[in-house]
Amino acid sequence: MNNHPNDIVLLPSVPTPPLALVSSESEKYLGLLIMAAFWALLSGACVVACSQAGQRTASGVWASSFGTASLVAAYCFGMLL
Repeated sequence: MNNHPNDIVLLPSVPTPPLALVSSESEKYLGLLIMAAFWALLSGACVVACSQAGQRTASGVWASSFGTASLVAAYCFGMLL
């Protein structure tokens, strides 16, 4: 009856969509990472502009904003790994 008992039967597979591999928790951290990185870039540019204009207090405020955004981005990146 069964002439070839060791034949391998290949079944067509359905690929898993990439969005199904990403959980909602990682989407949250990815969104926060993107926003924090953008804010760090913006505040870094403001630090440079304020320091060139000679505004020491504004430069300090933007520098603290840059540091905070960098820490948030690093935390979100760590949570994604």
